[in-house]
Amino acid sequence: MAQRPIGYLRGGLSLLTAWDNNSDGNVLLFPGITLAPGIRMVQGKDFALSLSCPITVGGTFKTDTYLGIDLPLMADLSIASAAGNNPKAKLGFMLGAGVAYFNAANYYDEELFKEVHTEFWGYRCESGISFGKDETGDRTLLLLSYGRTISHHAGNVFGLSLQFIMGNMQK
Repeated sequence: MAQRPIGYLRGGLSLLTAWDNNSDGNVLLFPGITLAPGIRMVQGKDFALSLSCPITVGGTFKTDTYLGIDLPLMADLSIASAAGNNPKAKLGFMLGAGVAYFNAANYYDEELFKEVHTEFWGYRCESGISFGKDETGDRTLLLLSYGRTISHHAGNVFGLSLQFIMGNMQK
């Protein structure tokens, strides 16, 4: 069996929605670009256990433009095509858990300049389905994520992301 590299990369587009239970129900929409470098700790043909850091940088655009960032550190279990190791696998799944820092803001009331600012440290859970078939192991991943603060602040974030897994097979 050929030696597989331990490093990998995912990238794509994400839409995160964040809200604070104490902010009168204002939801912050946060579209961004995600880049997720990672290290495969254990891997086989149809599975991989990895550490990843799917960084999302983007902006909010309700009344003005503000930059924001989402910085998770995740432990991921990828099965079948999600592992990027099997060129014949057409479908796969990914589950992950970890911690994250989220920070985004915008103003929602032009007259009162009421700011909605969501910033917190917390836990993050994610799950996804991968599909596609390529001899290099490249796949498409549709990923859902949810995070919540661990403090009394009650911040939440929900995300939907379309990412491309850069395969682990020799090109």
